[in-house]
Amino acid sequence: MEQQPSMAKSAMNYGAIIGLVLIALSLVSFLIGNYESKLMQYLSYAVMIGGLYWAIKSYRDKECGGFIAYSKALGFGVLTALFFGIITAFFTYIYIKFVDDTLIQFALEQSRLQLEERGMSEDDIDAAMQMSKSFTSAGFIASMALIGNIVIGFLISLIVGLVVKKEDTSFN
Repeated sequence: MEQQPSMAKSAMNYGAIIGLVLIALSLVSFLIGNYESKLMQYLSYAVMIGGLYWAIKSYRDKECGGFIAYSKALGFGVLTALFFGIITAFFTYIYIKFVDDTLIQFALEQSRLQLEERGMSEDDIDAAMQMSKSFTSAGFIASMALIGNIVIGFLISLIVGLVVKKEDTSFN
């Protein structure tokens, strides 16, 4: 009898593929210098939705004999999101820390502009910018990317799990 791969191994494989596609989209966004591109954000969400659907459905069909309970589909989706979240967070950290910190400078400039639009005094703006700098390190941004990917992956998996679930009723 052939042994099936573990859920974690399968989730890691699917997560790696989704993560690499998300990294490619991030690189395009970084290289064109358009950090607020709605198109890139929508493409990233489409990759996550399509990727998690593909991953959960493939797992169901190839490794679960065509059947999967909702809870198992949800768990597999979240585990896959964890793995692509780790990969994209690692890439984000390396890119911002060692390659190009333009994203941080952009975020700080946007924060300053928003504070100026509110009519804050220069002293208050400087104090707020000092606090903002602690939230714009490569490590903080990578951590938020990881958490964000897991949360978004969970929400997507809630819906995809409902669509993909297929209970085995042969013993009823």
